[in-house]
Amino acid sequence: MLILVTSFSAIALAWLTGQGQITQLFAHLHVWQRNPPMWLEAPMVTQQHYLLLPTIILMVVVLGVTKISPRPRTWSRNLVVGILLALLARYLLWRIFSTLNLVDPLNGFFSLGLFFLEMLLLTSSIIQLFLMLRVKNRSAQASQLSLDVISGRFNPSVDIFIPTYNEPCFILKRTIMGCDKDIYRRIKPS
Repeated sequence: MLILVTSFSAIALAWLTGQGQITQLFAHLHVWQRNPPMWLEAPMVTQQHYLLLPTIILMVVVLGVTKISPRPRTWSRNLVVGILLALLARYLLWRIFSTLNLVDPLNGFFSLGLFFLEMLLLTSSIIQLFLMLRVKNRSAQASQLSLDVISGRFNPSVDIFIPTYNEPCFILKRTIMGCDKDIYRRIKPS
């Protein structure tokens, strides 16, 4: 994180001071933003309906997957996460090459700063998407272990933590007595 902030600050400072290569890079980006490639343009409702087509197709695929597999399975989860990542990549390309205001260093600094913050927020969502790929269905194992608990073959030890802060002693004593009367046999109040 510190490396990203330092790099961003160094690039912004070089741009503000007018360093040749950095200024030239942002000038090229600005020219590209003025005349973006057709596939990078934002779709307009009144014209160029074909630019909406990939999004509509992906949405129909996701709706079809949810109808075919209402309960998440590995293949459906992977497909939906892949589609979300594809849409995210499309959004990032559009955001980088079409919406940043790189006319001058001051506007570019604030525009890139907001973009940097947006990327930090998107990073947490991307991490959650990748974690969703590794979810395993453990309902059969939970059902088996619940039968063992009910029959008494498996009796887990339970720790009860009692957080207190300036409570009267009688409240703490009553809480400890309530914990002692709990249904678990192997209990350790702490």
